[in-house]
Amino acid sequence: MTISWQFFRGLLLLLLFVGCAGWVMWHWLKKTQDDPVVLILKWVVSVALVGVALAAIFTMGPAGPGVGAGCGVTLAWLWRHNVGGFFAGFITSGMDGGDIPPEPKPHYSLAEGMRKRGRYREAAAEVRQQLEKFPGDFQCETMLAEIHAEHLGEFGVAEAALERIANNPQRPPHERAYALNQIADWHLKFHQDPDTARAVLERLQQFLPGTEFARLA
Repeated sequence: MTISWQFFRGLLLLLLFVGCAGWVMWHWLKKTQDDPVVLILKWVVSVALVGVALAAIFTMGPAGPGVGAGCGVTLAWLWRHNVGGFFAGFITSGMDGGDIPPEPKPHYSLAEGMRKRGRYREAAAEVRQQLEKFPGDFQCETMLAEIHAEHLGEFGVAEAALERIANNPQRPPHERAYALNQIADWHLKFHQDPDTARAVLERLQQFLPGTEFARLA
């Protein structure tokens, strides 16, 4: 019974070690920037070197430690870049986030480039695609409104988009204030209508009473 228990305990520990080693090697293989084949060859050579070192220590008498030390030096040379990269990554991970993927954000550059080249319809379509991926993104919404108002002459579409922002109490105060200020500016710029612009700013004061935005309005 004792022998059986020791056997099964040893087998369990061996399986646990193999499982943990396999998990580590699999994730290492997925994240490596080296050629996966080269990494696998390194593992095979390393296992062989460890086997030679152990065999030498136990079977070659006084010469064994020298052979083992030689195998150790070879292992250190073989893995020098990986070990250096590990410690460098450990030091810099606190500054750049390490392997943590960046938070996904909309891409504005393509639409902005189209806008600068006068391809306004295409720019608007690109912004809409970004909004489908990131609904409610403030910069996308305001960029799309600007394209409609300032380049496509569709002031009503632009005003409606900003009104949705301004009338939503869940939006941050600075977004609501920007939307109403922009609408007021457009009424002055495109319609020379100071009365409507003043009414829009009065709404801003009602929406955000006692704030710096209301005072500036």
